[in-house]
Amino acid sequence: MINVSLTLKSSGAPDTLGLFAYEGQTPAGGGLTPAQAKGLLEQARQDGFTRKKEQVHLTRLAGSPARKLALIGLGKRQGASLDTLRRAAAAAVKRCLKHHKDLRFVLPSLPGASAADVLATLAEGARLATYRYDKHRTVAEDDKPDLLKVEVSTDGLAPAAAKKALEKSHTTSDAVALVRDWVNEPPSQKSPETLAKAARALSGPRVKVEVLDAAALLKQGFGCVLGVARGSSVPPVFIHLHYKGPGAKKTVALVGKGITFDSGGLSLKTPQSMETMKDDMAGAATVLAVFSALARLGVRAEVHGFA
Repeated sequence: MINVSLTLKSSGAPDTLGLFAYEGQTPAGGGLTPAQAKGLLEQARQDGFTRKKEQVHLTRLAGSPARKLALIGLGKRQGASLDTLRRAAAAAVKRCLKHHKDLRFVLPSLPGASAADVLATLAEGARLATYRYDKHRTVAEDDKPDLLKVEVSTDGLAPAAAKKALEKSHTTSDAVALVRDWVNEPPSQKSPETLAKAARALSGPRVKVEVLDAAALLKQGFGCVLGVARGSSVPPVFIHLHYKGPGAKKTVALVGKGITFDSGGLSLKTPQSMETMKDDMAGAATVLAVFSALARLGVRAEVHGFA
């Protein structure tokens, strides 16, 4: 579950305005004058806001176009990356989720990154911040997550490019959520054949899927896979996915471990460690998630996935 309604900037003033700030620099944009921004930063500094990575300070400012303001730290500008921004955006959304009805980010600049990549990354962080896995539990009414409306002000970015960047963020965040879903799924609900079924569902015009069963593995000499599978009553499979993008000139291979429950060292593990043995197929889940996104992203490469 990703409980964020994410759109490009609409008309009207937002409930909360999100401004990103680097250490040693004053935030800009959002309709604030330089004097307002400087005063806002000084007020926040007195409250302990130092603009370090993922630091979020909520405040109000007379004359601001928004009822509330969220100052979001990005740390030092030198060395800041897209991942820095992704995590900062996620931190802001988490802080605002409970008590704010909408949040409008002002798109920051990032060294070496295009405005489109900055927008896509910011949107991805905002969506993934509210991920929840509720498949196997009944959610009480007072425990249901609030829906936060998130907007991004994209001044200087062409509407078509902004829309494409937003679509990209949905594709990538959906893929990440798919991996999280697989990892969170209890081992009793996932087996090699379950993974194989999910892989077959990815088959399409540009994605070919081959699943080797135990007989094929024996014939082709997959002794290691068969040896590990002897510890289970469930037969093994080996998955090969093949994607060929338009005009592909580069070939990439992705290999993800697909053991759905790591029983190795079972008698040596503490109870707490045993809880995470279902995570051993995270590599395979990542491969499947990548293939769920390749065609949607229009990746111009040939990609082989093994799980």
